[in-house]
Amino acid sequence: MNPEERIYRAINGEKLDRIPTLSLLADPNITNQVLDSKPDVMLDFLNSEKGSRLVDRYAKQISKLFKLGMFLFGNRIALMNYRLGFDSMLAIYWPGKLLDHHRIEDVYGRLFNIVDDGYGNAYPMYSKGLIESPEEWRRRERPSFAEYASAGAMQYRLWRMIWRNKLAIVPFVGPGLWENSWQPMGFEKFVVLMRKDPAFVHEVA
Repeated sequence: MNPEERIYRAINGEKLDRIPTLSLLADPNITNQVLDSKPDVMLDFLNSEKGSRLVDRYAKQISKLFKLGMFLFGNRIALMNYRLGFDSMLAIYWPGKLLDHHRIEDVYGRLFNIVDDGYGNAYPMYSKGLIESPEEWRRRERPSFAEYASAGAMQYRLWRMIWRNKLAIVPFVGPGLWENSWQPMGFEKFVVLMRKDPAFVHEVA
């Protein structure tokens, strides 16, 4: 019984050869340990004088490769989970763009700083929301549901082609509803708007 069969049979309540296992993603440090790898050179490059200057100058062009970078990142995590013997893993679809050598903006209007994860790896850490008002939220361009879904589905299909019969890829469109609701404007603004303009909070959600 391969991992996909095991997962589908579990969902359908059918008899299994054993209980299936699911991995809830993984951070770069754990991946490096399992794959016996050193921290990636990305952080050193971004923080170097030459690297930061280059990225700042061509951030817009580099951003066109953001989805490819996320795909390769997910594929590396898949390899790690496969080696650990998991049946399935959550794989994340997260579109965004590079603003400069130390900041990422995603499609929801959230700003992330690229920081050291404590082990020498580059890690996106939420910094703040970029939406200042309901009017700005409504003006902001966002991908349509159909566009977002089709782009995500393409990424998952590619992962499934690679890992079929070895590892079941479980789509995780992240981050979740809670984070995507308050983080684009910041928690303080979100809580105030829950009281002053609940209709808008409902619209965002």
